[in-house]
Amino acid sequence: TGGEPLLRQDAIISIFDELYEREEFGNRTVTHIIETNGTISVDSRFDDRNFHYSISPKLKSVTNEPSGIKYSSLQNLINSQRDSNFILKFVLDDNVESWNELEEVVSRLEQLCFGDIRNYVYIMPMGATSEQQSDEQVERIALRAIRLGYKVSLRTHVYVFKNNVGS
Repeated sequence: TGGEPLLRQDAIISIFDELYEREEFGNRTVTHIIETNGTISVDSRFDDRNFHYSISPKLKSVTNEPSGIKYSSLQNLINSQRDSNFILKFVLDDNVESWNELEEVVSRLEQLCFGDIRNYVYIMPMGATSEQQSDEQVERIALRAIRLGYKVSLRTHVYVFKNNVGS
């Protein structure tokens, strides 16, 4: 994490071509996970690869990033996965505006892609430190996500390692 790997699509393809040429994976079927913010489309060289996309679009109401949602790129990534080999992971807070924006994004993606996309949406409570992730806040966000038909993904490293940098 901490960068956008799809800025380096040529390098990703080269690395995996080399690994397969060396037979590093043997006869095993291996899934490769690419974490992306969903702002860059993949080219057709990615179509026949066993990639799983963990897509983390940035909601403006949470990050104040005005260009965090690129619908054309999200549509490209989702539609490139014939086997629905992706998840959408949104970081959310308790703010009603954030939840309203999430619902708008999901609704638009359902129109652009293939219907019920809620099964692929994970909600991660906002907060990088244990102080920012109070039990009450996490519970409220998790319960709301479940009520709305979303899955929940917790920041386990915050609970396990607390605020230790480099853990």
